[in-house]
Amino acid sequence: GLRYTINRHYAVYARGQGGPGVDSDGLWVAGEAAVQARMHLAERVLFWESAVGGEYTRLFPEDDATVWNAELLAQTGIAIREKHGFFAGWLNFGFHFPLAHAGRVAVPDAMSGMTTLRDLDPQTRVGVSLGALIGVTRGLDLFLELSILDRGDLANPTTTLPILEGGFDQRRIVFGFNRRFGSR
Repeated sequence: GLRYTINRHYAVYARGQGGPGVDSDGLWVAGEAAVQARMHLAERVLFWESAVGGEYTRLFPEDDATVWNAELLAQTGIAIREKHGFFAGWLNFGFHFPLAHAGRVAVPDAMSGMTTLRDLDPQTRVGVSLGALIGVTRGLDLFLELSILDRGDLANPTTTLPILEGGFDQRRIVFGFNRRFGSR
């Protein structure tokens, strides 16, 4: 992904991801773009951040079916960092609101053991994440983020997309790094 700071209060970002589908049934890709706003609650220490944008997910199953989902993305949270920026933490909430979708997903029938195709029926989803960051240098940070993400209702497969990243309430641990270019 990429993030570009417009000014002290606004930034834009775009990111993408993809991978194999469940049971190696084709591939999936997802893209997200949003505008972020940041309000300084305590100068250089406490921040309120929010973002509004969109997310698009497309499946490329082996049977060449068309399956996609477009959502409105809204996020909000609070971040705190020490004065020099070497340590930080955050708590965020994310909301996904379905806008448009197309396609059918395979739904197994417990009684007959057969699989039928049903129309995709995405639902509003909520997620929460808690993270911490350590600044290694002026341009490099290491971070750890714990997340619980709502990926649909496992009991109702039409609300989920059959991809490895989703399909149920997901608990995720992400360890990574941020590399900044330009001023800190």
